[in-house]
Amino acid sequence: MYTIISGTNRNNSKSLMVAKTIEKMYQEQNVEVNVIDLRDLPQSLFLPESYDKKPDEFQPFIDKVVNAKGLIIVAAEYNGSAPGILKYFIDMLPYPDAFENVGVSFVGLAAGKWAGIRAVEHMQQVFGYRDASIHPKRVFIPNSYGVLSSEDSFKTSDEFKRLNEQTKSFINFCDRLID
Repeated sequence: MYTIISGTNRNNSKSLMVAKTIEKMYQEQNVEVNVIDLRDLPQSLFLPESYDKKPDEFQPFIDKVVNAKGLIIVAAEYNGSAPGILKYFIDMLPYPDAFENVGVSFVGLAAGKWAGIRAVEHMQQVFGYRDASIHPKRVFIPNSYGVLSSEDSFKTSDEFKRLNEQTKSFINFCDRLID
């Protein structure tokens, strides 16, 4: 199973649109996949005591990450980095179980021309620290509001083609990882 994490909890986010598109690409490869939408995080996760004991309603999120063969992170750039909610989500996952020897692939997006590169690079540092196996083929989507204005416009973009290539490459990458 592969898990796609839509890296923001913003309503109507472009990250979720991209995550849902990627989900279809994995399904077309006959790969089991699910999407974590950070808008669905339980409110109890944000209580200070959740650092000591994770709320029971957070367990399904942990399971989707810990049991994943590969993780696909879709991160929009917020103020020169990844969204704070994404970092908090990562912080709340068990160490080292969540990412150790797990393949992780990245997709960055932003309204500007740098396409989320800073968000992805920051996340690569975090996942590298957590002993994840970083897939080298990243996809960046610049001008996200223009490219992602509709599903039809996205399907004709170079970024869509690169996401398809990344999907196939990442499946192969994860198949070759040794536990």
